[in-house]
Amino acid sequence: MRKCYSVSFIRSCKLLLPVCLSFAGLQLYAGVFQLERSVSLYACGPFFRAPLYAPASISFQPVSGLTASLVNNKEVQLQWELSDEKNILHFEIQHSTNGRSFSAVGIVKFKLNTEASKAAYTFLHTQPVSGKNYYRIKTVYLNRSAEQSVIVPIQYSTDEKDKKEAVVFPNPSANGIVYFSTTSSRSAQYQLYVFDLDGKLVRQKLIQSNQTTILQQLSKGTYLFEIFKNDERIDSGQLIVR
Repeated sequence: MRKCYSVSFIRSCKLLLPVCLSFAGLQLYAGVFQLERSVSLYACGPFFRAPLYAPASISFQPVSGLTASLVNNKEVQLQWELSDEKNILHFEIQHSTNGRSFSAVGIVKFKLNTEASKAAYTFLHTQPVSGKNYYRIKTVYLNRSAEQSVIVPIQYSTDEKDKKEAVVFPNPSANGIVYFSTTSSRSAQYQLYVFDLDGKLVRQKLIQSNQTTILQQLSKGTYLFEIFKNDERIDSGQLIVR
């Protein structure tokens, strides 16, 4: 009986000690309250409630309704909308062949208008691989933070691809020099745009059919390029300069 009494006495002293020390001991009492609560949830029985835990944060995905579809049985068109349009800089389109390792293949600028949240965005990937292709959209904000969309797979297969009308080579480049060449004999105008990974335009070239031009003094790094024929995109991808 003495042993049980002594334990109860010590526990009671912990609760009453602040009141005995000072008439206005509410602040000290609160300190003991927090100490008891942090040491043991059940140390003082029903006098204290269980601690409240903040719910786990949920990653927000501003891109909604992402779809991938084949165009002319040789290109993949992505389409998406926005569930929120606040402080967005641009969208980075990412591609993968295994659903795990992704690389950027293009950038789409954010539409600055009052109906941005209702606008539909599209991107045409002109170089899908034979087999399974995986896509996702990386939304980049003005403060350089980013959110990833869900991953969308699509199957692509063909026996023979059409010969490219315009090419960028060598890729990778080892000396900062890249060639932009066209092989079509038909009269057409081709435009090459080279962007850094932040979406900034770093090079722009305009040539005619069956011509070659040189891009020099490209800094080491990874770039994204897009090729247009008469203002219609015919190719896009990643350019590496070592």
